Amino acid sequence: MFTINFFKMKRSIDIAISFIFLFFVSTIQGQEKSENKNTLYKQSVLGVTSQWHSLTLPKEALAYTNLDYSDLRIWAITKDSKTLEVPYFLLDNQNKSKEQSIEFQLLNQSKTQNGYYYTFKVHQNSTISSIELNLNQSNFDWKTTVEGSFNQSEWFTLSQDQRLVSLENNSEHLRSTTLRFSPSNYSYYRVFIASNIDPKLVSAGLTTKKSTQESLMEFSVQNQRVIQDKKNKTTTIDLDFPMAVEISKIALFPTSNFEYHRPISISYNLKGIKTEKGVIYPMENLLNTNLVYGKSSTYTFPKTRLKKLKIIIENGPNEPLSFAQTQVLGSLPVFYVRFPKAESYYVTYGDSSLISPKYDIAYFQDSLSKNLTPVELDKNVVAIGQKNAPAKNQKNSILLWVLLGSLMLLLGYFSFKMLQSK
Repeated sequence: MFTINFFKMKRSIDIAISFIFLFFVSTIQGQEKSENKNTLYKQSVLGVTSQWHSLTLPKEALAYTNLDYSDLRIWAITKDSKTLEVPYFLLDNQNKSKEQSIEFQLLNQSKTQNGYYYTFKVHQNSTISSIELNLNQSNFDWKTTVEGSFNQSEWFTLSQDQRLVSLENNSEHLRSTTLRFSPSNYSYYRVFIASNIDPKLVSAGLTTKKSTQESLMEFSVQNQRVIQDKKNKTTTIDLDFPMAVEISKIALFPTSNFEYHRPISISYNLKGIKTEKGVIYPMENLLNTNLVYGKSSTYTFPKTRLKKLKIIIENGPNEPLSFAQTQVLGSLPVFYVRFPKAESYYVTYGDSSLISPKYDIAYFQDSLSKNLTPVELDKNVVAIGQKNAPAKNQKNSILLWVLLGSLMLLLGYFSFKMLQSK
């Protein structure tokens, strides 16, 4: 009987000890995760002198912000110590193009037996890429010719046989009266419409496509390794950066002086993963393309945040390529901010659980000036915690020790019973 009771009690003690250990480890891990999750970073905003400013997030902050900057908050402290949330929006300064109207004068309109001519004079030195015609006619299909000239003596053809079309009936309404051509820079433009009736030109518009290019900066590469793998017949370029960067362009500089046409793949990594064998860096595919002799070896892609880059060139049975230093280009995020009157301002970031705020000003971006005075962040970065985090951690610690005490009492009770049975 004693032997049976002894083994039962021993088994109960083992279970209790295992439970204590597992609970202790899981609680500590939970506290660590909670502390990491609630860690915020704070930087003061310097140079606020008016309501609207631009704010560029420094590259050092990219290691702690969410990929979509949803954790970024800007705060204002008023004279009476009230804290106000400051609205902002992320400026979309990716490369894009938009049509811009050009000032002009309709010099003359004339008619021949073949059709109607309209001559326009441009008031400034501008590049034109389209002419829109407002015609007071319906149901037509006319061919056109667009010409350009510097002196109205010699004309150069810009477009021929483009059609002006209008189809209107009870079931359809189709109208196309814009003539497009390659960007051209002339003082005069002439449109010929092959029509036997008056097109009745009411007005016209000369426009150009203006490209707004994102301003890129070069990021320093901490380490570049070129690995020639004879077995797999590849050349690998590994790039490491001292901190997280956001890039959108890579330029390779092959130094080999013979013809080549090689498939290449570009992959990246932002964060390492700890394993029993050490830290690993799983790579995600970024771009698959070709590296061709005599052609551009600069590659663009959507803005991507990373700390490591891997470029693999498939050599096949060909001689491996050699490379000089790789150039990596990107940009820092720019925000447009509407500051209220206050005594001081600061930003916070780092809480991965936050979602992007929805401010009204995001719907009025087009009405704002694109030349706002920039403000800066103080170089001093302060690590802070969320207001409720310390109380929550303290509560968890008290609960942990209460449960541990209860389990120790239970363990002592079983031990006493076992000794009493002896």
